[in-house]
Amino acid sequence: MTVAHVRAHNEQAEIMFVESARIYRLLPDNPMYDDALRTLRAAAGTGRRVRVRFDKPNGEIIRRVD
Repeated sequence: MTVAHVRAHNEQAEIMFVESARIYRLLPDNPMYDDALRTLRAAAGTGRRVRVRFDKPNGEIIRRVD
């Protein structure tokens, strides 16, 4: 997916992708939170696509970013 915007708060990060109008969440209890957030921020606005895995099909919680 192509990252359009990343907004980090104290309790979570909200991510928007070009391919979807939904807002997805990356929660700080995710063991890969820092790495995933760093990857998403680096990809934001560059047009570089990332592979994202969610907690369930059609879910909104991001579990992994490659």
